[in-house]
Parts: sequence; structure tokens; C-alpha cells
Amino acid sequence: MLDLQYRLLSGRSGRGELVNISSGGLLFRCGAVLPPGELIEVELAWPSPLDAAQPLRLCIHGFIVRSDSSGTALTIGKYEFRGG
Repeated sequence: MLDLQYRLLSGRSGRGELVNISSGGLLFRCGAVLPPGELIEVELAWPSPLDAAQPLRLCIHGFIVRSDSSGTALTIGKYEFRGG
């Protein structure tokens, strides 16, 4: 699993672990129940070649569609890769 950081539009933030990801959404566990409908930004380290000059981070913006003790699911509105 990949570690990630999240930040809600309301300012709340934390860390979690990626469970799965697809072209339309992602699921992660963070030990908290987050509010459905809230805008969220998730950032995670993206695997890159060993000889890469800078590590890549995947930044995802979306909406929380559900959150319970098994994890938080969100839809992906947009994403971008960032270096460094």
C-alpha cells in the first residue's frame, strides 16, 4: 500500500493508506470518517524509476462519495503529477 496525505476544503487534514485506485476514483483508509460531499485533495508518492532525478507525487482533487470504518471513497475530478 502507498502512504498518502489528504486535505479537505474545510482545512482538516491527515494521513492514510491507499487501498485501490482507478481512472474514476480511489479508496483509502485513514482511521477517521470524513464528510461525504466534501472537496478533498489527496497526494501520494508515485513509484518512479530508480534513476529518476526527482520523485513524483500524484495530486488528486475530488469529492468524497462515502466514508465509514472500512475506508473513504472519492471520485476523481482532476489529477496531476508533480515533481519533487
